[in-house]
Amino acid sequence: MIKKLFYFIAFLLVSISMTFTFYHQVAAESYTSDFCNKLGSWEDLIGQGDRKINQGQLNIANQKISTGYENISLNTDAGNQSSGDLQVTFIYNGQTNFGLVFRADAENTKNYQSFAYMNNGNWQLGQPGGKWITDIHSQSLVSGETYKLLLRYQGTSFRACLNGKIIYDNPNVTYNDGSTINSEWAGFVGLRLFGNLSQISLLSLKTGEVNSIPEVLDSQQFMSMRNKWKQRLITENYDSSNSKLVQYVNTLSDKSKTIYQSMNHSSNREYLWP
Repeated sequence: MIKKLFYFIAFLLVSISMTFTFYHQVAAESYTSDFCNKLGSWEDLIGQGDRKINQGQLNIANQKISTGYENISLNTDAGNQSSGDLQVTFIYNGQTNFGLVFRADAENTKNYQSFAYMNNGNWQLGQPGGKWITDIHSQSLVSGETYKLLLRYQGTSFRACLNGKIIYDNPNVTYNDGSTINSEWAGFVGLRLFGNLSQISLLSLKTGEVNSIPEVLDSQQFMSMRNKWKQRLITENYDSSNSKLVQYVNTLSDKSKTIYQSMNHSSNREYLWP
């Protein structure tokens, strides 16, 4: 009897272990990169993008080709999927018309879906063919701040979270023409820049199964990421042969000096600026 009980307990423990392992594997993130040393594999679906690693972040800029500005850069390392979680951490520098793409067919420029920031807290969700939802709003992004944008898509449902706050949640995305978002599409994820010359700086990119990336913002991880960026921002070790970068650094230095000199430096001050 004791021997049978021992075997039963052993079987139960093994079963629990196998169940836990299986669940963990399903929920695990399938791809993650913080761009410290590796650019990753990218290809252009539309237009031409300039992609470079600089001080531990990925900078992607679009280029004007003929009369068009649009560039869609696909990350082929993240794999091909029809549903999942997609999250990026990015630094906002005042740009407009940029966003993420998902379910993007690398061989068909008409088969992709996009969630993009337009301006002044306005976002759009949609796909080619005039199918766009534009009444999506959040607080306006602040230049110089770091943001986490999480997209969750499954079937016809779609959710977007910005820094842990839901800004759009729709279980059945329907366009103005009555059609629903194409849920049967499968494809890659990536970045989209359009409408004007622009650039975006990424600190990280993650993809995984649905619900594998927490919606709630990990404050400690987020602060660590932001501090890492700030340390790189104030470094004196930058490429002095890059004229645009030198001009940008000098402009920041001049503005910082002006702001500092305009402050109230009194030890008994009750305000910073008059």
